[in-house]
Amino acid sequence: MSKCVSIDNFRKPVYYTMYSIITVLGLLGNGFALVVLLCTYKKKRSPFQVYMLNLVVSDLLCVCALPLRVIYYAGRNEWDLGDFLCRISSYAFYVNLYCSIFFMAAMSVTRFLAIVFPVQNIRLVTEYRARLACVVIWVFVYMVFSPYLLLGQHKDRTNKTKCFEPRFTADRKVRALSYLSLVVGFLLPFLVILVCYAGIIRTLVLRKAAKAGGAGTRGRGGEAVTRAILMIVIVMSTFLVSFMPYHVLLSVRLVNNMENWDCESKVFTKKLMVVTMCLARSNCCVDPLLYFFSGEGFLAGKSTIVRVGTEPANMSNCTSIDNFRYQVYPAMYSIITVLGLLGNGFALVVLLRTYKKSLPFQVYMLNLVVSDLLCICALPLRVIYYANQGQWDLGDFLCRVSSYAFYVNLYCSILFMAAVSVTRFLAIVFPMKNKRLVTECRTRLVCVAIWVFACTASSPFLMSGQHKDARTNKTKCFEPRNSAQSKLSALSYFSLVVGFLLPFLVILVCSAGIIRTLVLRKAAAAGGAGSRGRGGEAGTRAIRMIIIIMATFLVSFTPYHVQRSVHLDTMWNENCENFTQKLVVVTLCLATSNCCFDPLLYFSGESFCHRMSTIRGSMRQTAPARPGQDRRA
Repeated sequence: MSKCVSIDNFRKPVYYTMYSIITVLGLLGNGFALVVLLCTYKKKRSPFQVYMLNLVVSDLLCVCALPLRVIYYAGRNEWDLGDFLCRISSYAFYVNLYCSIFFMAAMSVTRFLAIVFPVQNIRLVTEYRARLACVVIWVFVYMVFSPYLLLGQHKDRTNKTKCFEPRFTADRKVRALSYLSLVVGFLLPFLVILVCYAGIIRTLVLRKAAKAGGAGTRGRGGEAVTRAILMIVIVMSTFLVSFMPYHVLLSVRLVNNMENWDCESKVFTKKLMVVTMCLARSNCCVDPLLYFFSGEGFLAGKSTIVRVGTEPANMSNCTSIDNFRYQVYPAMYSIITVLGLLGNGFALVVLLRTYKKSLPFQVYMLNLVVSDLLCICALPLRVIYYANQGQWDLGDFLCRVSSYAFYVNLYCSILFMAAVSVTRFLAIVFPMKNKRLVTECRTRLVCVAIWVFACTASSPFLMSGQHKDARTNKTKCFEPRNSAQSKLSALSYFSLVVGFLLPFLVILVCSAGIIRTLVLRKAAAAGGAGSRGRGGEAGTRAIRMIIIIMATFLVSFTPYHVQRSVHLDTMWNENCENFTQKLVVVTLCLATSNCCFDPLLYFSGESFCHRMSTIRGSMRQTAPARPGQDRRA
């Protein structure tokens, strides 16, 4: 029976892949939100911002604990970090989960009072009371859910030390905590949120009807309505996608005794629990959207147009949102620099310390890591520039090199991902031909070709150096002049087609071929005798690779290339649309964040765990022996 219900081959790759992605996205989103909130801190904050600040802190605490789970599931599925860290990591997840729910309920009540009772709201909802409510929420959640600290490490049937895997049906504590979480942590706050949103929608409908029947003003009231609608959409989406699936499945497991289920139902339910747990943790990535898209401070903004990356320097007819740009870029580039150095530095150390005869995948990853590190080393120059309010003092050479490094890294990342996809496609679909076609020598030649192509194709960006802004008399960098219009447009379309669309098409074709082959093999194995072994592991690695590459393209590369194409067509017509210009800033930061995603490809590779074991072994051998051991030697 234990073999029937074991889902380790499914659970391990899903957990550490998804937790890695959530960690990166959560750190980027919440780190950016925290920096903006603290940088724009004034003497008087709105209650919404007070709740958001606490929500962001809660998310960051949870995200900081996720790497412990990544280590656990990426390794031998055995906990080696002690009982204390096991309890704290489990506790952090549940505290974050229910703090998020309660803070969303508090924000919903605040918005309800602002829309339905605008006069009383001024007296009832103050910054002091919002702070008091936050303290109550923190104390309540920490105390009510403190029994989760009782769920520490334990030994399983194989005598392995386990964590994050409570014995659901056998442990009464787990069942009692599950009932508590379901009723107090989910159902009651969700009921409050539904009542508030019903009241908000009813009030808005009545106001719209009254406005249609007579005269009505819009102004700030219209902005408040927009924020209320955005908040309803984001909160309800978060509940439907993140919180509800987990709690619905939790209630099913509470009501039904799985011991009486057949094998197939048990396996399906356990796999579903893995998926819903990942969805529940994804709230760390969704929560910052509440601030970015429904917060009054973020939407209002103080100014309007950003001159960034591909923006002309003398659009004097447009107002400027330099304040927005000078806050976003230093914050995001600093976060990306730290995360990128940690991830790529760690990957580089593991690759170099275990370098013997490298597989094609490792050769591509080594080149990808080097490309990322070169780009990251240039990011501090951008941080200095934007922190200096758009004044470049580091010379023309560094200006050109910094711009050049960004585009070389961007298209090297895309092309190396395409090469990795082709290599995995050949290994899965044509395993016999793969041994003859894909060799280490040919892989190195492909890497050289990619470097030469990316460096040559991006070389026109070396022509765009520093220049004087006639309007402000500042020395500018990363902001080409109007005279570069035709050159920029040609470069943009060339980059879009050759550097993005063609590699993306190759990746889609390879991914479709891999998935089709794996589905056919699974059907054949189900219909007769089929061996799993290394073939099953290769299929799992291929699926992980597809997930990471597609997530990187959807999050980093696609928004940037779509927005840049639209922006280049409109910016020369003096388009001053606020949202479009802010979107340029956001998508450029997302494109740069690929430096944080790329190491995940290596961590999901075939020999990462093996190489980590090799490093641990070599460290034990080189570690100084204890005095007693010296005497025995």
